[in-house]
Amino acid sequence: MRILYYIRKVAWAEANGYDAVIISNTFDPVVEAARLAVKIPVIGVQRVALHTATVLAGRIAITVPFQSHVYETWKTVRSYGMEHFVKDIRPIGMYPGNMGTSDNHKNATVQVMKDHVAACSPEYSVPLGGALIPYVVDPRDLEKEVGVPVLNTKVAATKFAEMCVQFGMSQSYVAYPRVSSITPEDFNMMAYS
Repeated sequence: MRILYYIRKVAWAEANGYDAVIISNTFDPVVEAARLAVKIPVIGVQRVALHTATVLAGRIAITVPFQSHVYETWKTVRSYGMEHFVKDIRPIGMYPGNMGTSDNHKNATVQVMKDHVAACSPEYSVPLGGALIPYVVDPRDLEKEVGVPVLNTKVAATKFAEMCVQFGMSQSYVAYPRVSSITPEDFNMMAYS
């Protein structure tokens, strides 16, 4: 049902004149399916973040909110063909709303990133879990304490979407052939049939 909701929302955005859609969940749910439904670019934050980081460095470390995200992230990293760049994925163990103050979140994230540096010498850190970083903890503050560049995944995705719109780029119609002319109403009908 969640997939249907996202695709319906993406189709609605195109029908209402939006130039691009960013799936802001940094784990890129439904990006692949949504690209089949519309002509406008559908941007996944994780994919853009990984590629941005690998343009700037060769060894990447990723932080995720919880242990349950580690396997899911490895699976996505492999599907994107990026596993040889990603050297480690570790959970922070907290997320906004489940533990303490922004200082607690920052301190826990700094510790995990320092553990990354000690374990695998990353050249760039990619934090997933966008509600925490950059909204509660600023990547620039983390970078100062950890000594490794920390990517602002939301900025990377937004700027990439802007570039796509500016240069008239979208997902490949060869890789993502549009299923048909789907309207938001079509999805409403599918949801109830």
